[in-house]
Amino acid sequence: MHNFLQLEIRVFFHFLFTILILTNHSFAQNFNFSEDYLKSNLEFLADDLLEGREAASRGEQLASLFIASELKKYDVKPFGDNGTYFQNFKLNTIGFSKASTVDLFVDNKKTITDFLGENFIIPNRSKIDTAKLNKSYKMVFAGYGLVIPEYNINDYETIDVKDKVIVILSGENLRKNPRFEGVDFPKGFESRNQKIQNALENGAAGIVMIASERIEKYWDYYSSNADAASYRLPDSTSERKNSIPEIIITEKLAIELFDNEKLNLTQIMKLISENKDFTKFELSKNIKFNFVLKDSTVIARNVVGIVEGNSPELKHEIVSLGAHYDHIGTRNGEVYNGADDNASGTVTMLEVIRAIAEKRGNNRSIMVVFHSAEEKGLLGAKYFTENFENISDVVVNINIDMVGRESSDSLHCIGSDKLSTELDKIVRHANQQSSEFILDYSFNDPNDPQRLYYRSDHVHYARKNIPIVFFYDNMQEDYHRSSDDAHEINFEKILKVCSLVYQIASDVANFEHRLIVDKKYE
Repeated sequence: MHNFLQLEIRVFFHFLFTILILTNHSFAQNFNFSEDYLKSNLEFLADDLLEGREAASRGEQLASLFIASELKKYDVKPFGDNGTYFQNFKLNTIGFSKASTVDLFVDNKKTITDFLGENFIIPNRSKIDTAKLNKSYKMVFAGYGLVIPEYNINDYETIDVKDKVIVILSGENLRKNPRFEGVDFPKGFESRNQKIQNALENGAAGIVMIASERIEKYWDYYSSNADAASYRLPDSTSERKNSIPEIIITEKLAIELFDNEKLNLTQIMKLISENKDFTKFELSKNIKFNFVLKDSTVIARNVVGIVEGNSPELKHEIVSLGAHYDHIGTRNGEVYNGADDNASGTVTMLEVIRAIAEKRGNNRSIMVVFHSAEEKGLLGAKYFTENFENISDVVVNINIDMVGRESSDSLHCIGSDKLSTELDKIVRHANQQSSEFILDYSFNDPNDPQRLYYRSDHVHYARKNIPIVFFYDNMQEDYHRSSDDAHEINFEKILKVCSLVYQIASDVANFEHRLIVDKKYE
């Protein structure tokens, strides 16, 4: 009897769900999205005159004014600070000048001086313990710098690294070793952050890490960004203060580093490829970090508008649409226009909110947030979710970040089932009734090595247990390159994304009940 009752309830709600979806479908499809609007808006945002829209820059301010003027044109209500479309916030910037150098010494004689961006970069741009700079340190080769107590693995066991700089390899060599076949290693044991923690716990004064193949592959990009500042919210708890100096070096510099040492780099890599043990040892060379710090405080801004709901009972609840509108600015005189990343998402959300404002068929309110400083660590979304007083009323966040490239028929869908099974059903059904994309869920895998679920603005909503869905095109060839320009954009695809996002927003805004959250953020 109990099971029969449950079945009846499920059938009943499925019937209501289907009727609602079909009703909203006709509502959604009555709007003609404009390719001309999409093109003109994107061509402006991705123009060289906006200088790459870097967070807190003049170019980003121009972009924010343009977005606000479009929202006003569409009769979308301002929902930022003091009756404006803008939510301004401070960012602290910390970086290093390209005058920064690393010196290597043999018998107190300088043998090599390398400038920032040539053969080394500084990955940690939070505050460095300046007392550890401009001093000569002994160096110790510590293998991969791994510590896994439960398997008696400790690369520090036979060496003394206290007040010395460790030299370590990127990644790990355990999973390819037959001795550890089938071993379930702890998550993140080989990560850079864990290696830093291991070094700190063993008293190291600094870290030299040999670049991974991926970093070597994109060294030109990392080199051109070597003096770019790190951005932090003033109250950021994630910032590591007084951290030890840390650099990542190229294979070229690593070869010179191990020249005339107990083992050279070729010998070390050969032992690794043969799954043989290798000695950890103190090097004959000393190292000095000569970092030239630069810091400042700047102002960035989110752009926020809202179309209020029609239902007195439901209008306090909010469907949130989001896209970041910042990019990475200029590098070595070249403008990085970010046409796909993320002018494509920005113009999509402008077109969706234009449609919503014209139709005004939403019972719940629909808010659009154009986040700043996504490229600096998702900081605009973090600030918004921490400071928006109505955050508990947000029922969903629909985020788009890069949707204007690759096939017109497919789109990556991430996170729709992470917190709400109900949202995932809505997304799938909305897609069937609107754009009919082939939705690719491969990045939904908890073991996704790129961890894309955690790498765009929606994650700050998810952390508050707000259901999210993230759409993404996985464009690689021009990612964070100056070639990401407007003429490469697939507007046919963007039009289809508009229809999909509009359909989902309409469905949730008019859904009988608030989305059920049946899972927790992990």
